[in-house]
Amino acid sequence: MQIATNSSEVWASIGFSDTTLNNRLIAVTNLLNPQVTTLLANAMYPLVIPNVGFINGLHSSNDSSRVIYKFTPNDIIPLAPINLSFSIVTYNSMRLNWVDVANNETGYAILISYDGGISYHVAQNLPTNSTSADISGLKHNCTYYFKVVALTEGRMSAPLEGSNSTLQAAYSGRFYVGNGLRTPHFSSITEAISKINQFGINGPIEILIQEGYSSNSESFPIVFTKISGLNSTNFITIKPAPEVNNLVISANFATSVIDFNGAEFIVIDGRSSDTSLTRKLTVINENSSGSTIRFFNSACHNILRFCRILGANNSNDQGVIFFGSSPANSRGNSYNIVEHCQIGNSINTPRHGIVSQGANSFNLYNEIRNCEI
Repeated sequence: MQIATNSSEVWASIGFSDTTLNNRLIAVTNLLNPQVTTLLANAMYPLVIPNVGFINGLHSSNDSSRVIYKFTPNDIIPLAPINLSFSIVTYNSMRLNWVDVANNETGYAILISYDGGISYHVAQNLPTNSTSADISGLKHNCTYYFKVVALTEGRMSAPLEGSNSTLQAAYSGRFYVGNGLRTPHFSSITEAISKINQFGINGPIEILIQEGYSSNSESFPIVFTKISGLNSTNFITIKPAPEVNNLVISANFATSVIDFNGAEFIVIDGRSSDTSLTRKLTVINENSSGSTIRFFNSACHNILRFCRILGANNSNDQGVIFFGSSPANSRGNSYNIVEHCQIGNSINTPRHGIVSQGANSFNLYNEIRNCEI
């Protein structure tokens, strides 16, 4: 039995003997009646005090000979933190900042109230000398109440209290990317997705790519992740603006040009209107090692439609469009749709048009329909 957590020095073992020997915590005083079979006790890990030796008197008929050990925690209350402030406030997160003035704390605890300061719950435990904490998973446009306390082994400081509100989820409606007939809201798709991810959505979003757009403005791969607020009603749809005739997103990248990394409810539509049958968007990867569009980490409920998707991947286990791996026991990359797309070669003929690998978890219920491959 280990007495102290992570201690390699102080151990206790239970030994048996027919006399009251030191280092024998249990004694059988009569071995003859009833008769029992016994083995010689072997105290491999006797209870000792480092640098002192065996502890005597652990088994004695005299109470005054027994040894009692007790622990009394530090009774000094740590100084409370001061100057609570809030920074990096978004629609679903914020950072708490304070000044650490205690010199004996063992850590800090952050308490949060979801009901206006009536009841509090532990949000985080932090190490000694901490001066900030990032709180995430909050609801947009809500006020939260906080307490920050310094801790020792046996005491807690007076709380430093404060409250702050998350931002209103900002984005819904139509936005423009790239120069053109209208003043752009974003210079790139990468910037648009980053801002939406930061400030959230409160309705469907349509991102229109204007004729002055250049994919040189992008950071490749263009990555779509799971964004809070997206669902079967609130999609993000990316498509060419009405006046655009030929929109190209092109790169030479060893992984992919567009990544659906756990993304949900993203639509890339190569048409400029819902009634058109003309493909105006082309996505190209000229790298022979990379896919053009890749789904992984449980990307679900996404749609590619009316696009030209061109690649040069010569790998045996990837394709121009690649449904890759997901975490074990997840739903895989599932319920995605690729429709009315032309899937072909960029600088070289790819080995495969579409590959579904499904490592760790199966990719299920994806639909490939009315495509030219």
